[in-house]
Amino acid sequence: MTIVLGAYPASPAPDSADFAEFHRLLTGLTRVSGLELPTHHLADPAARAVLAAVCPPTWRHVVTSFPETMLAMAADPVVGLASADETGRQRAVDAARRLADQITDFVARGGTVSRVLLHSAPRGGSAEALDRSLGELATFDWSGARLVVEHCDAAAPDHPAEKGFLGLAEELTVLAKHPEVGMLINWGRSALEGRSVETPLAHLRSAEQAGKLAGLVLSGAAAIDNPFGAAWTDGHLPPAAMEAASLMDAAEMTRCLAELPDDALLGLKIRVSGDTDGIEIGERVRRFEQALDLVAQAGGR
Repeated sequence: MTIVLGAYPASPAPDSADFAEFHRLLTGLTRVSGLELPTHHLADPAARAVLAAVCPPTWRHVVTSFPETMLAMAADPVVGLASADETGRQRAVDAARRLADQITDFVARGGTVSRVLLHSAPRGGSAEALDRSLGELATFDWSGARLVVEHCDAAAPDHPAEKGFLGLAEELTVLAKHPEVGMLINWGRSALEGRSVETPLAHLRSAEQAGKLAGLVLSGAAAIDNPFGAAWTDGHLPPAAMEAASLMDAAEMTRCLAELPDDALLGLKIRVSGDTDGIEIGERVRRFEQALDLVAQAGGR
């Protein structure tokens, strides 16, 4: 079992002397087949060069636009690929165009990107706007990477949504018009949406039935306040064996992994501590290794 690791929540800053060493240590994790790279790492030419030089050429990375999407929304809440505000939508499309150029440079340096994760921001967005945005993004050169929408927690009738992006059914209806675009389920964000461990499994099955399931990212959530944050927030908790508050235990991982097609992406994105800055980089990597082993055990490997 090989896994794409979202280690960036524990990464030193790109301008830190530890950035290259942290990623060099990650290359020793034998279960890893690539990294989930955030857009702010690819936006930094020096960081792009380090990542291309340090990571094995066999690794196939996934690029996520999520951090940039949230930062853009914090500055202007109408920005997003699903924005009904045309100016806000176009700003998100322009950011995607810049990302495509940065991926081109990364690939020219020897890196490989297999997928690019997109999101149906902003809060209370428009399916029609997402449809138009995906049509425009399809004309960009993504250096062979597949575009994938990562489902995030949508509005719910009985509790406030943390993100409030489009619902899964709306996203899948849009994706039916774009055969080349897939759907990725994030365990923690789906659990957060339904406030239940049943929601990630239901979302996986819905995406599979629609013929759109491109992968699963394992990232924990909690129903109680915990060292990683408040209850029902997107805290990237590790598996329950590493953090008692995490709802993502071995049984839940096993249930979801059993639904995953052989050719689908399997990712793991966690924080290794509620206070990562206080942990030496070697210990951060050791905790990633522990989490990777737990995922492999849950998958019967």
